Amino acid sequence: MQRKPIITVTLNPCYDRTVNIARFEYGGTNAVLSVQRDTSGKGINVSTVLNHLGYDTVCMGLMYSKGKEDFNKFFADEKLRSDFVEVPGSVRENIKIFDESAKTMTEFNEKGSVAAEETVRAVMKKIESAVASSSLVVLSGSVPPGFPKTIYAELIRKCGDAGVRVILDASKEFLLEGIREKPFLIKPNIDELQTIAAKKIESENEVIAEAKKISEAGIAYVCVSLGKEGCILVSGNRAFKAPAMDIEEAGIQGAGDSLVAGLCAAITDGAAEEDYLRYATAAASASIMLPGTQLCLKKDFDELFPRAAVQRL
Repeated sequence: MQRKPIITVTLNPCYDRTVNIARFEYGGTNAVLSVQRDTSGKGINVSTVLNHLGYDTVCMGLMYSKGKEDFNKFFADEKLRSDFVEVPGSVRENIKIFDESAKTMTEFNEKGSVAAEETVRAVMKKIESAVASSSLVVLSGSVPPGFPKTIYAELIRKCGDAGVRVILDASKEFLLEGIREKPFLIKPNIDELQTIAAKKIESENEVIAEAKKISEAGIAYVCVSLGKEGCILVSGNRAFKAPAMDIEEAGIQGAGDSLVAGLCAAITDGAAEEDYLRYATAAASASIMLPGTQLCLKKDFDELFPRAAVQRL
C-alpha cells in the first residue's frame, strides 16, 4: 500500500546568503572566506531531507513571482514535488554569518513581503484541500506580515478535523497560538520553551518538567532541541534524551529542520518512541557533517543511525 505524502508548509520562503569567516569580530573588519546564496525555507528544508531519505513529500505554502524560477529549478534538481500559491512580490533575503572558529551562526532575517487578505485565504484553501490526502503535516518557520497570528492554529484545527497529525516548529505568538490547538508534536528550543513557560529555564530537570506540563495538557510529544547538548523528548510522564553525536562539524545550517525531518520519518515508519530521537539526531548530525547549506544524505543517516544513543530519563 502506497504511503500518503508528508506535507510541509513554508509561508515565508527566502534566499539564505551565507558568509563564512574565520573568526567574527563584532564592530571590526571581517575578512570573508566564502559566500553562498541558496533557496531556503524551513518547511522546504524538511522536505528536502525527507526526500533524500526516500519519503514522499510535498512542499506547500506561499511563493513570490520574483524568485520563483530559482526555487522551481531547485525543486526540479532535487526531484521535489511542490504546490505553492504564487503571488506578486519578491522572495526575502536573509544573511547568515558563520564563524568557523566558534562554529556559530549569526543571522539577519528579513520579515518578508506583506500578504494581502486574499493571499491568506488562498493559502488556507489550498492547504486545507490537500490535507486529507496526506499522512502528516509540518508547519514550520516564520510567517510574513499580513497573516494573522492564529494562522498555524487555524491550520492545525483543519488538520485535526481531517484526522491528520501535525508537527509544529514555530516561535513567538505563532507558537503560543498554535499549541492551543494541540498539535501532535512540537519542537521548541530553549528560548521557545521559555516563551511557553513564561519563565527562565536553567536546568535539564526544569526542561523536562515544563515539557511534561505541555504534553500532559494535550500535546502528545514535546521535543526540545538543546543545541550542542542534544535533545530531549517528552510524552506524558516519559522522557528520553539523545546527547549530541561525536562528529566533525562542517556546518550547522538546517540542523533543526533535519531533526524535524527525522521525527517525521520515525512517525511515518511507526517507530518506537525511544527511536524518535535516534532518527532525529542521526538526520541532524548528517547535516552538520556537511559544509555550507548541504542537508542530510541517506548514506550518512544510515551510517549514523546505529550510533545514535538514547537514554530514558
